[in-house]
Amino acid sequence: MPLCISRVPRTKRLSRCCMKFLTFAIVVTAIGHVGLVQATSLRSEQIQRAAVAAVKDDPDGTARIVGGSNTDLGDFPFMSALVAVSQQIATSVNVDGTAYASDDFSFAPEGSAQGSLVSCGLAGETCTGVQGSICLIERGEFNFSVKALNCEAGGGIGAIIYNNIPGPLSSGTLGNDFSGNIPVVAISQENGQSLEQLQNASASISVSALGGAIQSSSCGATFLGDRWVLTAAHCVDSPFSNQLRVNVGEYDLRDGANEAITISRIYIHPNYIANEFDYDVALLELTRSVEAPVINLADAATTLAFTNENRVAKTIGWGGRIAYAPGDGPTGNFPDILQEVELPLLTNTQCRNILADSQNISPTSTGVTDRMICAAVDFGGRSACQGDSGGPLFVETNSGPVQVGITSWGIGCAEQGFPGVYARVGELMDFIDATRFGVGLTGVANFTNSPVNSGFTQQYTVTNNSENSVSLGFTLSNQTDFSVDSTSCTTLLAGQSCQLNVAINASSPGLKQAQIAVSTDLAEIPTSGISILGFAVASAPGLESAAGATESEISLFSGGDRIWQVDNSGGVVSGSIADRQDSILIARVEGQGTLQFDWSVSSEENVDEPSEPFDALYLLVNGEQQDFISGEIPFTTVSVALDQDINLIEWAYRKDPGVSEGQDQGRVRNVQFTAAQAPAPSPSPAPTPSPTSSSSGGGAILYLLFGLMMVFVRRLKS
Repeated sequence: MPLCISRVPRTKRLSRCCMKFLTFAIVVTAIGHVGLVQATSLRSEQIQRAAVAAVKDDPDGTARIVGGSNTDLGDFPFMSALVAVSQQIATSVNVDGTAYASDDFSFAPEGSAQGSLVSCGLAGETCTGVQGSICLIERGEFNFSVKALNCEAGGGIGAIIYNNIPGPLSSGTLGNDFSGNIPVVAISQENGQSLEQLQNASASISVSALGGAIQSSSCGATFLGDRWVLTAAHCVDSPFSNQLRVNVGEYDLRDGANEAITISRIYIHPNYIANEFDYDVALLELTRSVEAPVINLADAATTLAFTNENRVAKTIGWGGRIAYAPGDGPTGNFPDILQEVELPLLTNTQCRNILADSQNISPTSTGVTDRMICAAVDFGGRSACQGDSGGPLFVETNSGPVQVGITSWGIGCAEQGFPGVYARVGELMDFIDATRFGVGLTGVANFTNSPVNSGFTQQYTVTNNSENSVSLGFTLSNQTDFSVDSTSCTTLLAGQSCQLNVAINASSPGLKQAQIAVSTDLAEIPTSGISILGFAVASAPGLESAAGATESEISLFSGGDRIWQVDNSGGVVSGSIADRQDSILIARVEGQGTLQFDWSVSSEENVDEPSEPFDALYLLVNGEQQDFISGEIPFTTVSVALDQDINLIEWAYRKDPGVSEGQDQGRVRNVQFTAAQAPAPSPSPAPTPSPTSSSSGGGAILYLLFGLMMVFVRRLKS
C-alpha cells in the first residue's frame, strides 16, 4: 500500500487514500464494515525524506504523540523503525540570472545542464524542439519518469517539472528503475507558471549529492531476536517495500541512517485483507543477525486476561502528534524522538459497542475482528496516530514488557468514541511461530480475476525455517475449483524454500474459496497454511466484435458487480456501478506477442495526488497492475507485450467509497493482437577457416562478441 495520508491534503474524505480495492469484485462488494468507511491505516503520511523535512511546529518544546511524551533513551531497546534511507541531495534552478527554489526527485541522476528553456507541456510524448535545451514540464497524467524520458528522447539535456496544484512539488520519485541520464528537478506551480512566460530564456539546473545518509520512518516495528522483526502487514504490502530498511533499537531518527539493515525477505500473513486490516501482521527477515534486547509476545490467554482487566498498556512510535476527528485530518508535527502514551485495553465487545454507538451502526459492522485488540481512554486526546503503524502495544509486567498488539488502524486520531485498533498478537502466533521456527507458506491469498475454466496459476513460496529437514504434505479443501501442484515441494532441508503452484479451475462464475493446509513428518514443527480466494468471470462472446477483438487468439469475459456492455458510440463500456464496486473485462490471449487497444475514462479524479486515484480504469496483465487512467481522459492507444503462452489482460473500472463525477465509466475499443514472429531457423554453420599467423582476426571476433553481448544486456535492461 502507498504511504497513505500525505497525499490527501483535503479533509472531507480522509479514508479514501487507504481504501485499496482487492483485485476481484465479489470480495470488494462483500465488505460490510460500515465502520471502515473512514478507517485509515496508521502508517506514516510521509514519503521517504518527508519526515525529515516536516515542520516541527511545537513552539513550547512539549513533545506530544497525541497526549503522550518523549521516551527516555534506552527505555525500549526492542523498538525498531522501518525507514527509507537516502542521500542528501542539493538542487538548483536559475533562469535569466534569477534563482528559483527547487526540490529533487528520488533516483534522479546527478549532473548539471545549461541551455535554453523550452516548454514541453505534459510531456506525454517525445518532446519536440528541445534539442540541447532544458524542458519545462507540467505535472499531471503521466509518471515523472515518462516525462523525463520523453524530454531526453527529444534531445533535451535537463528537465524542470512544476506542480499542477499550488505549492512546491516535493517527495517526487522517478523510480528505482529509471533509465534516463539527464538531471531532473522539481519546482512549485507558481514558479512553473512564471517560467512558462520565459520561453527560450537562458536556464541552468543542477542535481548533486551532498554526502551522508538521511532516514525517514514510515512505520514502527519490534525486534524478536536473531534476524526477525515484527510489524504490520499494511506497512510492507507495497511492491517497493523491499527497498526499506530496519533500524533496530532506534530512538532518534536524526541519527543512525547508516546503521539501518536491509531486508532479506518479507513474510505477510497469507490471510491478510488490506481493505479490512484483518490479519495485519508481517515478519521481516533481515540480511544479518542482530544482538539487541527483544520483546516477548503475549499468547491468546494472557491477552484475554489483560483485556478483561482493562489493563493499562503503552504504545510507542514516531507518528503524528496532532489529533483530528473522523473525516478531518491529516495529522502532523512528526517527532524525531520516540514517543510513548498510556492507554487502557478494551475487550472486543467494549470496543465494538463504542464504535457502534459513535457511528450509529451495529457492533457487527464495526470491522473489529477476533484478530484485533483495542485501546483508548474514555475522554479521547490520547492515541497512536499516522506514522505509528507497525509499532507495539504492550503491557509492562514484572518480567518485562509483553507485546499484545501491533498498531494497525483507527477512525480519526485520538477522538473520543473511536478507539485505536491493533492486530492481536496472541491470535496470530501460529503464523509468527511457523515463519520463525517452522514451515510457512507465503504468497498472495487473492487470485487475480480469472475466466471460467482458465487454469490460471499462482505461485506460493514454502520456506523451512526450522533446524530440521522435513517431508511436506498439502491438503486442499476445495478440489473442485482449485488444484495444487506440489511436485517441487516434497522435501525441504533446513533453510530451504520451494514453489507451490496453485491453479483456479472454476467451471462456473462467482467467488471461489479454499484452504491449503501444510503438514510435515515432524509433529513438533509448526506450520502455517493459507486461505485463498478467487473470482471466476463468465464468458462474454457478444462483446468481442464490438471491442474489435476478432482474432481467434482472443476471448473476452466480463463480470464483477456489473458486466461490460456494447457501447453505442463504438467499443465496449463498463457497467453502471455504485460506490466500492467494480466492473471487469478480461481478455484471454493465446500466445506471445503484442496486444494493442484504445481506452478512455470519465470519472472522479484525485487532482491533489493523481498517482492515488479515487475512481479509475485499471489495467492488469497476468495479475500485475500495469497502469490506470482517471478523470477525463480521451481515447489513447496502448500496446502491451505478452510473454506467456496464455495471457490474461484485465480492464477493471473501480469506484471508491463515495462521490461520482463525469460519466463514471471506462471504455475500451480496437483490441488487436499481433502474434510474435517465430524465430528464423539457424543458418548452416560456415566452414571453419584455415588457421593463419595473424592474431588480429581473433581479437576482432572477441571484440564483436563482446559488443553483441553488450547489446543483449542493454535490451534486457530496457
